Amino acid sequence: TFEQWQDDALSSVLNVTLDNTNPKRSQRIHLADVAQELEAEDGVQALITPSTLERVLVARLDEERVAASGASVFEYLFASWQSVQGVIGNLEGAKGKALDPEVRQARVATMEAARVLLISYMGLALQIPDMFPQTGRSGRKVLGDILLQATEDDGKYQAVT
Repeated sequence: TFEQWQDDALSSVLNVTLDNTNPKRSQRIHLADVAQELEAEDGVQALITPSTLERVLVARLDEERVAASGASVFEYLFASWQSVQGVIGNLEGAKGKALDPEVRQARVATMEAARVLLISYMGLALQIPDMFPQTGRSGRKVLGDILLQATEDDGKYQAVT
């Protein structure tokens, strides 16, 4: 189903899961508390969709989860944004051309929603860093390094760790 695709894609780009029984998601951060809340509210298996995306992201940015990951909030958000960009590129490129145009458009819209949310949170992480747990390098330092490392030949930004 489309909802299952959304859950798979958003789970992948955010490196989280609401379902720890799926073997392909075993290396992702399991957000059991969010899954339980969503299942209690809706009475069905919890899925990551545009309507649940912000709750999932906020839970992932919890202090304990950030500390356990070893990456700063900005590094995590930037890496997730890069993943979203990759999915959008695939959908708009040759791989996406094989899809029905309506399906492709709906998938791109899902990824666009994730991109907008991630950009908003990156802005917050830069402007109000105390809003998030502080681990690793500051968002401003990470962004400065990313901009300095940008290559002109391929236009891609690489996270510098």
